[in-house]
Amino acid sequence: MLSDLQTRKILKFFSMYDTNCDGFLVSGDFENIVKRLAGLRNLSNRSGKYLSLQDRFTRAWKALEAHADLDHDHRISLKEWLSYYQSVLENEQKYQEELHTLMGLVFEVFDENEDGKISKTEWEQLFSIYNICPIYAVDVFQKLDQNQDGSLDRSEVMDLIYHFFYSDNPDHPGNQMFGPY
Repeated sequence: MLSDLQTRKILKFFSMYDTNCDGFLVSGDFENIVKRLAGLRNLSNRSGKYLSLQDRFTRAWKALEAHADLDHDHRISLKEWLSYYQSVLENEQKYQEELHTLMGLVFEVFDENEDGKISKTEWEQLFSIYNICPIYAVDVFQKLDQNQDGSLDRSEVMDLIYHFFYSDNPDHPGNQMFGPY
């Protein structure tokens, strides 16, 4: 069972994808994220990078819908989202699959210079795309960048995401990775 803190964080995670803030996730929310990313990167909707992002987010939506849309109405409610993440967090293999997908998206989309690290600027861009007030990004990034080298590599992000999903310590930096919840 999810703790109160886990529930709040997972609801925050839901709000990041709910681009029109209607309380449901639908394929259009994932399409809106692609459009936001295209705007950020000045991508033509015919460019290879745009088509790759579109394919990746379409596959992410279809996988999420297949596992989380319990009533098969082509949308995911908050209740379905929480149920889905409870099942993910109770199963190490499911968690690793979800982590692999999430890490792939974060680094493919936001590691603009492809150096294998996420900079403060790239983290700010993540906030702007995912319904998070960018004003929090600088403070959050300082907390996340525990070794103060100015970037987050894959292992740092994996550890932070693990704590975001599992930690009940409200002071752990991973619990702050997407701003206040």
